[in-house]
Amino acid sequence: GRADAMLLGSDLRVPAEMAAGINGQFCRATNFEDSGPGRHVGPLCVHSALAVGQRVRTSGAELLAAIAFGYALSARFHFAELGATAFPHHRLAAAAIAARLLGLDVNQIARALSLAWEMPHRAAQGETTTTFIPGRISPLGTPGQLATPLYHARFGVQAALMVLHGFESVPDEIDAHKDDYDRATLLGGLNFDDVLQMELKPWPCVRPGQCAIQALAELIQEHQIDPGAIQGVRLTVPRVATIPHQNESSPTTFWKAVYSLQWAATMIIRQVPPGPQWFTAHQIDHAGNQALAAKIELVEDPDSTQAYAAQ
Repeated sequence: GRADAMLLGSDLRVPAEMAAGINGQFCRATNFEDSGPGRHVGPLCVHSALAVGQRVRTSGAELLAAIAFGYALSARFHFAELGATAFPHHRLAAAAIAARLLGLDVNQIARALSLAWEMPHRAAQGETTTTFIPGRISPLGTPGQLATPLYHARFGVQAALMVLHGFESVPDEIDAHKDDYDRATLLGGLNFDDVLQMELKPWPCVRPGQCAIQALAELIQEHQIDPGAIQGVRLTVPRVATIPHQNESSPTTFWKAVYSLQWAATMIIRQVPPGPQWFTAHQIDHAGNQALAAKIELVEDPDSTQAYAAQ
């Protein structure tokens, strides 16, 4: 296909919809992502915009505006949810970002959003799409795809590109989903409190462990604790942070270390600046780091579990 956009970490250029999906999934799978409102939308919004932006050679200002637009749209759908599942608004956000950068008119945008919405809601179970509107153009289906950026970003961008090339679709598919979302919330504005629900990750580790890691970092710096003098560390965290793969006391590969809360604590104790340098082969193979990680215990704090579930 077209050499639209770069695949991160390589010199290979691929079609925009493929770059959006693959780069978004790469961001998601390596655990370098934010969260909310609208759940893990950062990889999708950023890489949908980056891929299509490269195709049309957009400006940096317009690229940032498209990303912010995707965040805002995702947040509106998140707060308007009445019972929707499988996060169909994720692929809709990707389609909206692409439509903006491609310069589609209002009628094209309506068709692109509807086409993105028609993608199957339960792709993980291998089901194909159904429609609520008689006279649908074609029974599109993509069985076997998981509900991830690889799926949502790719097919959201693809929907906008298909409409750009003249593909016809019904313009009002979303209106048929009256039981899924509250219309007034969708059409309303966002306030500052909504924005504050964005969860960024200052430390590259599981989100429910961020507070424990932050406290550990402050203790290490305040008391200048010698790593060699540490006999043991206990981190009290919500239950979700005590189960695999967050609970990994001897990570031997990048993919284990990038999710391990014990590994994050080890890097904090060693005072290694946060970032990719936490997960180099040198750090992971270091005998001292492995010995320190083995001394770190994760313990559930019931109050934290309850608070995290409520949030």
